[in-house]
Amino acid sequence: NQDAVQIMGGTVPYSYLSISWFTSGDGYFDDSNILSPVYFTGETDKQEGKVVLTMGVSAMGGIKLYDSLTLNIYDDPFAFAGNDTTIFADAQLDLTSAFSQYYESIHWVTTGDGVFNNDTLQNPVYSPGDMDIELGEVELVLMAVSECGMASDTLRLLIEPFFAMQGKLWYKGQLVQHGVVIAVKDSEEGTRAVEMEQTADDGTFIFSRMMEGRYYIYAVPDTILTNGAVPGYYANNLRWQNAHYFKVDADIFDVDIMLPAVDYQLPVGEGSISGSFEMPAINMFTEDIYCNSWFEPNSSRDFCDGGLSNITVLLYNSNGTKLLDYTLTDELGNFFFNRLPYGGYIIDAEKAGYQTSVSSLITLSPQHMEETGVILELSNEKIGIYRTDDPAKHPIAKVYPNPATDKLYLISPFELDPSAYVDIYNVYGQLVLTTAAVQSSQPDSWQVNVSTLPAGMYVGKWHGPQGNAHFTFIKN
Repeated sequence: NQDAVQIMGGTVPYSYLSISWFTSGDGYFDDSNILSPVYFTGETDKQEGKVVLTMGVSAMGGIKLYDSLTLNIYDDPFAFAGNDTTIFADAQLDLTSAFSQYYESIHWVTTGDGVFNNDTLQNPVYSPGDMDIELGEVELVLMAVSECGMASDTLRLLIEPFFAMQGKLWYKGQLVQHGVVIAVKDSEEGTRAVEMEQTADDGTFIFSRMMEGRYYIYAVPDTILTNGAVPGYYANNLRWQNAHYFKVDADIFDVDIMLPAVDYQLPVGEGSISGSFEMPAINMFTEDIYCNSWFEPNSSRDFCDGGLSNITVLLYNSNGTKLLDYTLTDELGNFFFNRLPYGGYIIDAEKAGYQTSVSSLITLSPQHMEETGVILELSNEKIGIYRTDDPAKHPIAKVYPNPATDKLYLISPFELDPSAYVDIYNVYGQLVLTTAAVQSSQPDSWQVNVSTLPAGMYVGKWHGPQGNAHFTFIKN
């Protein structure tokens, strides 16, 4: 990719009067009337990658002859060996991500004792040697060479030993067939599901290739065959924050996982609660695990089609003290709790590494038999849960003082009305206070007595004839 090139080798084997050079591009000659000028390439020439240069010769008798050459313009060579990566000690590395341009030849070199199946291919396969495996890492260098020079790039390959984990899945003293067991690795980069196995007919599971590290082990029963069982972590924990973790640096055997159970079996009713889990960024979940059927290996359904699949959704009673049921989000990211009796419920969710905040209180009644607007989402290591008619979707009312001690003053975005009242919920979505709003002496504000509330954070909802508004405050 030089800026100038001298045209050599041209000849005119007869007498001539003059020579003229022409270009099809935007470059220029130092002297367009000599046999061997220097051509300076233009920006368009470089972008096109070539330019046609034509020599015109004028001879006696008005004869004019022309000949052309194509000047190909190549960039400096470029080499990309691929991103640094990790493989198991018994594996090979297929260098499919390697890429080179503008080269005449390429060559791979290793700093270790492994071998390439062909070190002159752009995308060879590398087999680590004994020394590579013993050291646990090796560098692979890709070199691209042309007349314009040489480029090189280095890939760092980490080589990990692997270990096995074997155990059984139990529920109330019985082995659980065809449940799903997931190994969730906890590292500095975050918490991520890395392996999944289904239990055999005798309830056993085996992870045969686990890298060294710290793991939570999560087990999920089939949603159709639960008989009251719910997902849980080793040894018998509903939440990852309370779960035991394994430090895997050797083979581990006799891992017995006891599935938790619901606290109460609901009678059959006419109500239902449903919603969906919004599709998060790809780095927040392991696609190969969550976006496949867990209990139907030959399923033709496309999972994660519009929402995140296979997330545990939990159903609690109105004050969050009793676990009533669980389900998984389906191939579309939707979830359903059907045939529920009338009453109050709270929705929660579970994913290792993510904190969760429960939904606001959902009340089913003859006047409100179906709740269809529960939305779940992942963000900032949290699972957010809200309803499409949550206070957060309504206008905001200003409050002061905040924090409050006995009295809270409210400035509503709507006109003042004596029929307005206020509902106040705690952080669990439980309704803790319903009270009338009393017009205060301050202009355009209402007074709410919060003296009976315990200290903590609260969400309030203003109800008035013109609409609803929400607010949050802290009680000292």
